[in-house]
Amino acid sequence: FEGLTSDEIESRFPAEFDCYKSHNPAYVIPGGESAQQFHDRCLACLQEIAERHAGATVVVVTHGLVLDIAYRAAHAIALGAPRPVPLLNASLNVFHYGDRRWRCEIWGDVSHLQGDAVTHFEGGSV
Repeated sequence: FEGLTSDEIESRFPAEFDCYKSHNPAYVIPGGESAQQFHDRCLACLQEIAERHAGATVVVVTHGLVLDIAYRAAHAIALGAPRPVPLLNASLNVFHYGDRRWRCEIWGDVSHLQGDAVTHFEGGSV
């Protein structure tokens, strides 16, 4: 799927695309990993960083899918369930890790962006 648009994927790999759209966390894209595998890999990495720097403030710069995993972990949201909040480009998100648990303190802060730089959805901004 890498490097292809959704339309290209659907056209070239219709069966795989249907499985992908089902949001089944166990489905493995050919040559890739399942959402569950990605989830486990991301959380293990974030946990290792948090434990290695216990008591310190750490900045992790990442893409939206890793943020999605962290948000789901902090709010106990299953992989197949919809996330109730959007992922905002260039947003600040603050998480705390302690007692082997994630807490989300700040989500989607875009106050540092100018109005025209804020992600827009359906005619409105978030």
